[in-house]
Amino acid sequence: MSPGRSAAEAVPTFLSEALGGHARDGVKLALDLLDRSVPSDTVIVDLLGAAQREVGERWFRNQCTVAEEHLATGVAQKALDALADSIEAPPERGLVVVACAEGDWHALPAQMFAEMVRSHGFGVAFLGASTPADQAESLLQHRAPNALAISCSVPLFYNGVRSLANAAHRQGVPVIAGGRAMGTGPQRALRLGADAWGTGMGDAGMTLSAWRESPPSVSSTPYLADPAALELEDRADGIAVKAFKGLTEAFPEMGDYDARQLARTRQDLALIVRFTAAARHVDDPSVLDEFLEWLVRWLQLRGVPPLALKEEVTSLIPLMAPIDALASRMAEVALERLVG
Repeated sequence: MSPGRSAAEAVPTFLSEALGGHARDGVKLALDLLDRSVPSDTVIVDLLGAAQREVGERWFRNQCTVAEEHLATGVAQKALDALADSIEAPPERGLVVVACAEGDWHALPAQMFAEMVRSHGFGVAFLGASTPADQAESLLQHRAPNALAISCSVPLFYNGVRSLANAAHRQGVPVIAGGRAMGTGPQRALRLGADAWGTGMGDAGMTLSAWRESPPSVSSTPYLADPAALELEDRADGIAVKAFKGLTEAFPEMGDYDARQLARTRQDLALIVRFTAAARHVDDPSVLDEFLEWLVRWLQLRGVPPLALKEEVTSLIPLMAPIDALASRMAEVALERLVG
């Protein structure tokens, strides 16, 4: 690597090593940046984080396989572990517990955040992927941290965020929530019971520092999910089966689908229902809008016409209405935006 090369400029080289499974070379590249006094936060965000986003984009564009994505993630994980071992953390200023919402197995973004928190002088207890709320609560009770930071990458795991937040509040521990599924503002995090929202170390660091000096009061009254949204979530697979039967009649083009495409259609139907329920959990229609926009692009890149998705949503709306009228209306509006 050339002496003046920045973390961002090193991303293509790191990607090449990561997708090739060359862990030693990928780790060396990250550590070389650290040796040149590039801040650890910068290496994590501008190299490892950027590389992971690009791998995700390549998978989305059908330019790399799931296996290659997993291979690259493994190299990024090793590089992050090496950075963590090389960072001399400042004296600890309290303890922050970092956990992924139960059901969310995207641990790497949460670990990246945890290491940035540690580099800023906090003690960190990183609980890893899909943390059960009861197990987290036991640790919170014994360790009495300054805060619980919850990472959620996919809206399908909002209930896991809520469960962790409720567990933390029972122990008097304030909660900050972040991650891709938390959106671009505080609404989703606050609706799930968090006391604050953070998109990265900048605003999260200020919140955590403020809480260390002046802990916020938290209520032990649990945040409860809407029963209709929970029922919709629980019955997603059954709704998808009914919709699939009607869809084969309303959309004759499905007669040309192979077994893999038919299975994917059934899966998409259930996902649309679950994302509708997720949108209801946080009272934010953009959760469903974002998913449908993502899905239509994903299907187009694989040769499936947008009309297919329109028919899928149309078939689901009347089946969701008896369970949750608000969710059904949310899907109607989302469909209007999608086809408009």
